[in-house]
Amino acid sequence: MNFWQSVLLGAVQGLTEFLPVSSSGHLLLVQDLIGVNVESNLLLSLLLHFGTLIAVCIVLFDYIIDTFKNPKRLLLWVVASIPAGIVGFTLSDVIDQYLYNLDVLPFTFLATAILLVVCEIVAKKTKENKQLSTKMALLMGLGQALAVLPGLSRSGTTVAFGVFAKGDKEEVAKFSFLMSIPVIFGSLLLEVVKFVANPTPSLGGTPWYNVAVAVIVAGLTGIVAINLLIKLIKTSNFKWFSVYLTALAVVLFIFK
Repeated sequence: MNFWQSVLLGAVQGLTEFLPVSSSGHLLLVQDLIGVNVESNLLLSLLLHFGTLIAVCIVLFDYIIDTFKNPKRLLLWVVASIPAGIVGFTLSDVIDQYLYNLDVLPFTFLATAILLVVCEIVAKKTKENKQLSTKMALLMGLGQALAVLPGLSRSGTTVAFGVFAKGDKEEVAKFSFLMSIPVIFGSLLLEVVKFVANPTPSLGGTPWYNVAVAVIVAGLTGIVAINLLIKLIKTSNFKWFSVYLTALAVVLFIFK
């Protein structure tokens, strides 16, 4: 992996982890285009996830601290994290074997595009926003569980399901990012376990400074993506993400 591939993969990881376009789908697509397989190198994958974990912790630092002081929100955080945890630990191997491929992406990208259009329509029609509740947390947790499919955006589904439950938009956005912490940390932990079981300290010939660049870029672009989505959900503006994902799905339908 050369310097510019490092920059590209770091940017893709950081931006798509938090914007409603699917990080898993974009990483799968970009890796195929540039011939670099992150998943085959556990150490590199682990470090990229670490970069995005640091990003969300930096942006949401005050919100995270406040959550630990707020028993209700803390409990809802746990409740919302359960569905994805169950699906991730029970079906991850099946998904990796049968669904983690380019053939699935046109369908899941299109599904995300449709979901974002519906989300924007519902958000603009909703006049009264509700505070975070058990029902809302469970719905958002269900959305996060569905997003284990590559191409189905985690942030897109969780935000959309929160909006469908008529949640306060800013609270929904922040809670969505809060929900990402256990998912990213779980992925990180799973990769650590695999790495310990099969240590591969080599980065496949990639210099450490290129890996450092990828991690730093992932963190910085992650910070940008989080702040951008928080602003966008306040205005209920997802149409351009829908247009982009629809165009990408059409291209993949034609050429893949």
